[in-house]
Amino acid sequence: MEAIGKMRPLSKDFFFEKSDMVHPITRVIKALTIVALFTMYFLITLPFYPALKLFPVWTRKYVISPFLMYFCKTLLKVLGIKITTSGNFEMKDGTVVVSNHLGYIDMVILWSVVPGCFISTVEVQQMPLFGKMAALAGSVFIERRSIKNLPAEVKKVEDHVAKGINMIFFPEGMCTDGTELLTFKKPFFKAATRNHSDILTMVMNVHTVSGKPITKNNVYKVLWYRQKRIIFHIWDFLSLRSVEVNIDGALLTADQYLRNPKVHVAEQTYDFMEKRVKYIK
Repeated sequence: MEAIGKMRPLSKDFFFEKSDMVHPITRVIKALTIVALFTMYFLITLPFYPALKLFPVWTRKYVISPFLMYFCKTLLKVLGIKITTSGNFEMKDGTVVVSNHLGYIDMVILWSVVPGCFISTVEVQQMPLFGKMAALAGSVFIERRSIKNLPAEVKKVEDHVAKGINMIFFPEGMCTDGTELLTFKKPFFKAATRNHSDILTMVMNVHTVSGKPITKNNVYKVLWYRQKRIIFHIWDFLSLRSVEVNIDGALLTADQYLRNPKVHVAEQTYDFMEKRVKYIK
């Protein structure tokens, strides 16, 4: 996962008031609770890792996914993130799921709503906590810096979809500060087209931060686009009282996108999602 490495200037009259942040002791308690949750996650999922390799479909569907959804919902409560949903989230096994990309917390948010296996990068695999969590959840890690390996990586994802595993990925290829939706990268859409799979599009929109509307002046507190080291950003995030996020789901069926073969499915998906994104201003 790459990110936009720039910081937008803040208005002179903007600052976080004490009422926007939790007490310092509360922040420490939240941090310790998260450490305890991740410890529990690893202790519970680690024994199933061999089964994940031997019986990937059954283990993901009946063991990892149910527990992961429960874990992520609990983690979001500790973080103070309130999720609301709108639209349609009904899908069959072997659906390709795509979403806009706003930061490291996206995986937790999406896992709390839909079961699936992430297509991620070796950079994410190396991230503290989230990388290990993704590995034990059966994520497929790709080395996108090696173009010669791309066909094999795409084939691996296709095979997962063919076996009935929902595959989730971020077609922008990097996280943003919420002011734009980047052009979608095309290779992994083959997992849908070659299996004639439906595409569940999920659009995440952050609405409020500590009860205040999100703007370009406070977005840096919530979204991580490599403006600082991730560990320091997580620590700052724990100071927030609350964050409200809406996820809008809509299904782009195989019948719909195959009807228009002259327009690449990535472009059709972009158009399908772009109208539902609420850009941060």
